[in-house]
Amino acid sequence: MTRIDFYHYAEDKLRYACRLAGKVADSDNRLVVYADDPQVLAGFDRLLWTFQSTRFVPHCRATEAIAAETPVILASPDD
Repeated sequence: MTRIDFYHYAEDKLRYACRLAGKVADSDNRLVVYADDPQVLAGFDRLLWTFQSTRFVPHCRATEAIAAETPVILASPDD
């Protein structure tokens, strides 16, 4: 079943989104992170690699060949 959640009160929205993405990846679900601004999406991509020193959140852009097998997909209007 598709579920949509909105979070408004996080101080550091990108770090909070990284934590949520990690939970989704750990739970065997899938997540699409959509941003209108390509720079925001690029920053989120970089943060997913570095926000925790001991883990990696598997993610890729929606246009990549491995998107169907990846739990966290990053999408923008150009995808």
